[in-house]
Amino acid sequence: MIHLIIATNAEARPLIDYYKLKKKSEFNEFQIYSNNKKELSITICGIGKVSAAISVTHTYYEFGCQKNQIWINFGLAGHKNINLGELVLVNKVIDTTNNYKFYPFFAEKINLLRVNCKTYDSPNYNYTENLTDMECSGFFFSANKYSTKELIHSIKIISDNKLGKINFKNKLEINQIIEKKIEVINTFMIKIEALRKKFFSIDLKIDEESKKIFSEVKFTFTQKQQLKKLLQIYFTKFTNLRYDNINLKMPAGLIISKLRHMLDHEL
Repeated sequence: MIHLIIATNAEARPLIDYYKLKKKSEFNEFQIYSNNKKELSITICGIGKVSAAISVTHTYYEFGCQKNQIWINFGLAGHKNINLGELVLVNKVIDTTNNYKFYPFFAEKINLLRVNCKTYDSPNYNYTENLTDMECSGFFFSANKYSTKELIHSIKIISDNKLGKINFKNKLEINQIIEKKIEVINTFMIKIEALRKKFFSIDLKIDEESKKIFSEVKFTFTQKQQLKKLLQIYFTKFTNLRYDNINLKMPAGLIISKLRHMLDHEL
């Protein structure tokens, strides 16, 4: 699943509309949108690195504590001389308060300009060769706990530079600058999703097959962990699970024993 963390509703709205997402539920702190297939979520975190960090953790638990999902921080940012409206990829993150640094890892070639980003505690209009924002470091600090670096990224659209800036109070203007880059954003997310499937295909199979079995048979927490470990061993050696050998009408304990028996004879 892809989780987008976005500071404001104005920045999130073009993507919510494009992907036809629905509000998941009401929260005091965060608004969360997702689609029925649970392929994509958007969490509106509010402004600031602390809010960004908390929203990542909240989203992680809201969607079942699934490890190694895709996390993307998206929003507007300033830069000294990059043209307004250009989409850029964060190459390095520096927290200006504590000097923490985060380094995204790029396993595949991505055709976006890469720029360092400095995260401030308040709006900064002293433009430099670094992006300026208020969420990026908090986002990376939290997302790094739940996924691998290859799947954690931040992409920004330049909204202000030394020559000018958009009207941040004008939602239509914000919408227009983002809409022009939605197809590029979508292509970026497709590429990262393909990377996740490439490196985590076994994890995806385990998740799919365990959900299928859990929907048919009641398992205790311990039995669920046992089953997932057995499935990991199975899919390391084989492509598909042979359901002709597993009757989903059997009790959970018997299914686990049957799977162990299959592994003993086939591995």
